[in-house]
Amino acid sequence: LGQPPFKKVDRPSGVFGKLYQVLTAPDVLEHWFGSRAPFFFSDSDLSIAPQDPRVKDLEALGELRNPLGRPILEKMLRKEDTPRHLRVGAINALAELADPASRPLLLALLNAWDENGILGVVAAGALGKIGDPADLPILLRILEKATAEGSFPLQATIINSLERLGLPAAVPVLKKLLEDPEVVVRSSAAHALDTLDPGWSDHLTDWAEFQEALGEE
Repeated sequence: LGQPPFKKVDRPSGVFGKLYQVLTAPDVLEHWFGSRAPFFFSDSDLSIAPQDPRVKDLEALGELRNPLGRPILEKMLRKEDTPRHLRVGAINALAELADPASRPLLLALLNAWDENGILGVVAAGALGKIGDPADLPILLRILEKATAEGSFPLQATIINSLERLGLPAAVPVLKKLLEDPEVVVRSSAAHALDTLDPGWSDHLTDWAEFQEALGEE
């Protein structure tokens, strides 16, 4: 991968670029993370991530889907002195590789999500892309904890991963989340239920009633 000099680019691109654009918008940072925003993103993350060409290197490595890339990515991810935006990029690349051998490291990051911040959130999404049904119990357990603590970025990410897993066992939990105080959680749960339990909303007769079920005006 190397460490070439930074070069200015107009905007980030690819998987990491989309994540970066969404999560680093000032209003999103304030609303989603509040006083914990510095815990998830440092000033360094926000200023250099879009300009760092190594991010594109990571994207390319993931898109190759060559299992030989996994040890390189995992080594980068394990090194705590690796800049956080590159560790996020490494997780996204592992998600693209979808190698089940990456699961132990990703599960460890998710298990310690309250210490790892955004790394735990992105790891939850990567596990959904890998799609191993064996991860259902830990995803449900962490989802329960995230719900209790009101960490809805993690809730929404895990819900998306549960939808990807496609296991009906997640349906009762998702139905409970239709009453979550955060609209992004309710909407994510409804979307996942459309996949896992297509008839869940059959009893709702019109759009207004559907919105009322989600607690929306």
